[in-house]
Amino acid sequence: MKILSYTFLSLILLSVFSCKTRPKPVSHTVNKGITVSYSANWKEDKSYDEDVFLVLFAKDKNGRPSVWEHIKMYAADQKDKPLDFQSMVNQNKKYSIDNNIPLLEESITTVDNKEAFRVVYRINENGQQMKNLQFMQSFNGKFYLLTFNSREDKFDEYKEEAEAILRSVHY
Repeated sequence: MKILSYTFLSLILLSVFSCKTRPKPVSHTVNKGITVSYSANWKEDKSYDEDVFLVLFAKDKNGRPSVWEHIKMYAADQKDKPLDFQSMVNQNKKYSIDNNIPLLEESITTVDNKEAFRVVYRINENGQQMKNLQFMQSFNGKFYLLTFNSREDKFDEYKEEAEAILRSVHY
C-alpha cells in the first residue's frame, strides 16, 4: 500500500512540475483608456501610427519577437459617415468578394459586450502565405479593427492566445 501511495504521489508531482506553464495575462492600458490583457509571451511595439492603438509581436521559441506573428489594433474616426454595424459587415463582405479574399470563417460575436464581425481569411503577403483572424466593430462614430496575422503554418500555434487577447479589449 505504501509503495502504491508513493507511486501515485510521484506521478502527481511529475505531472504538476512537467506541465508547460504559460505566463498569466496582465491588463495594460494602451491608449485613451482602452485596456487589453496579454502575457509576457507578447512584446508591445510602441512605434505605430496614430490610428493604431496597439501592436504586439508574439515571441518565438527563443524569446525573440516574431516579425510574422503579430496583433494590430486600430481605432479610426468615422466623422463623415459613421457606419452602423450591419452596413459595416456588408461592406467588409463585399470587399472580400471584390478582392478575391475568401472568408474561411465568419460569425457575429461580441468584444467588450459590443457586436463584432469575426472573420478568418487567408492572403499572400510578400510571398508568404498568411492566415488572419479579425474582429471588426463600429460604434460611437469609430471603426475598430482587431487583427491577428500569422504565417499559415504557425496560425494554430498562436490562435488561442491571440484570440483571447483580441477578446480582452475593454473600451
